[in-house]
Amino acid sequence: MKKIKVAVCTKNEHYGKALAKGLAEESAGIEIICADSSDADDCDVMLSDFKTPSELQISVLGDKIKESESTISKSLPVGIILKKIIKTYLEATDHIFLPQMIEDTKIVGAGSNVGGAGVSTIAITAGRILSLQSEGKVIYINCSGSEDYNIYFEGNIEKPRTVKELIFRIKNSGKILLDDYIFKDEFGLYVLNTAEDLRIDDIQILVKYLCESKHIAYIVIDAGKNMQVMNLCHNQLIINNYNDVRCSYDEGVINNSMIKDKGRIRYDRTSFVKFGNKVRISLEGIFAEDIKDIVQDLVQ
Repeated sequence: MKKIKVAVCTKNEHYGKALAKGLAEESAGIEIICADSSDADDCDVMLSDFKTPSELQISVLGDKIKESESTISKSLPVGIILKKIIKTYLEATDHIFLPQMIEDTKIVGAGSNVGGAGVSTIAITAGRILSLQSEGKVIYINCSGSEDYNIYFEGNIEKPRTVKELIFRIKNSGKILLDDYIFKDEFGLYVLNTAEDLRIDDIQILVKYLCESKHIAYIVIDAGKNMQVMNLCHNQLIINNYNDVRCSYDEGVINNSMIKDKGRIRYDRTSFVKFGNKVRISLEGIFAEDIKDIVQDLVQ
């Protein structure tokens, strides 16, 4: 797979080196050089700040492509700058940037026949553990039709584009940049916002597209009570819990879930901490320890 070769040409040498280092750490699919503009001829993209000191100019280079240039504030995080580079490159070349080729995407589903069984907490925690262990992207998709899962992600979740728009583009072979539809949490888990009620055939189209993109290692589907979706999954976590654990975060969650054929998740009050209208799930407690054992079975 061809890498995008990016030349960083900034007035401040220290800033340029820091930016180059950050971009290189953000994606293995980018080759970075620090250079002046005369050395950038064999690169795909040039970043410079010669026109406006507070902004980066992103210029796509090459004789056989349409000219394309965009700008972005230098004060933004390197991950957002990378997204802008990829988007500008896509618009100029029609080449979708894939940081890593994955031949066999695994689909993991979590679901239950009853509400309040802890499906979202189990699915999100499993997704986070997989993302920390995997070299490829791990994407969490909520197919329950509820936005309750948002409480487990810190900060305000931006939804610039809807999943229904994404599915429309997939159906009509439109130009797609997946990063416009997902956000990345602090554990490296990518989340596809799916608050809309999606039909099973739309979910099938979405999952098929993600698998065929060849850059997703795992898709973790939070089915909630939508057990029909579980038929799409290679690995199924069927969750039974006789305690309804919804809205119990003030005292700590009493999670005593049984996952069919996988074992029991032990009683745990300490792994869930409420702050404001959010809930933080610890990856160091008993709950995560039991999920890690289940995840190990999935990856073998």
